[in-house]
Amino acid sequence: MYKKIIIAVDCETDKEQEIVQRIAKDASEMMRVKASDIIKFYPVFQKTSGLIVSAFRAISAEGMRGIARIVPMFIKNFKS
Repeated sequence: MYKKIIIAVDCETDKEQEIVQRIAKDASEMMRVKASDIIKFYPVFQKTSGLIVSAFRAISAEGMRGIARIVPMFIKNFKS
């Protein structure tokens, strides 16, 4: 059974809120995530949360160039 989970997002304007809500709706329609998968992923998230935040910021700021820059960091982190 699918349940909605609410996360807090800091939106500076109503327009930002509308856009983020639309993106979240689109994402939830594209892929359904099982709670068990999130629970299994949580230790990885805890270990690499700083890297994940850096990746998100790099991709947001630089697009594909950000992805190219951050992938080697993920590979290095997961090998260790």
